[in-house]
Amino acid sequence: MLGHCTTECAVSDLADKIGMVLEDPEAQLFTTTVRNEVAFGAENLQVDPDEIIRRINWALDIVGLSEYIDREPTALSGGQKQRLAIATNLVMLPSVLVLDEPTSQLDPVGTRDVFNVIRELKEKEDMIIIEATLYVERESQKGIVIGAKGTMLKEIGSLARTDLEKLLGSKVYLTLWVKARKDWRDSEGFLKQLGYRKE
Repeated sequence: MLGHCTTECAVSDLADKIGMVLEDPEAQLFTTTVRNEVAFGAENLQVDPDEIIRRINWALDIVGLSEYIDREPTALSGGQKQRLAIATNLVMLPSVLVLDEPTSQLDPVGTRDVFNVIRELKEKEDMIIIEATLYVERESQKGIVIGAKGTMLKEIGSLARTDLEKLLGSKVYLTLWVKARKDWRDSEGFLKQLGYRKE
């Protein structure tokens, strides 16, 4: 990634280039205010204090949390916490932002808000970040989709990334996951959550 073999690099070598938003935002939020949470990464990179303030305001504006700057992160909703987790990464200006199932624990409103942030990043900052989960019915089917040593999933990702970049005319960061969920195709509620609607 970015010219580095991630299995051979120290985490510290990639930390300022790659941002990571976890499935559970509470696992990465730990300070007493939204402002401190967003500032933390840039402070660790020893960014100039005036630049940190500018980046905090920019990142919170992008994720729609400017009015919560002095609030405790624990007082935010699930969707707001996930958007805050995105802001904590944006402030470090990563080249790549990896999203680990950012909406899996959110209600439809929180999911919509997170996707709106991702859409805004694409429009305003020319970032295209795509996270996709491929669902199968049984655990035993995951191996078929993933393939030996991940070869099938890599092939799927590579082809999809190429098509998406042609379609969108921009570099795409694509993350794929495979999950087993029994009877997912027959669950109207789950299909609606995925964005499918009956005509």
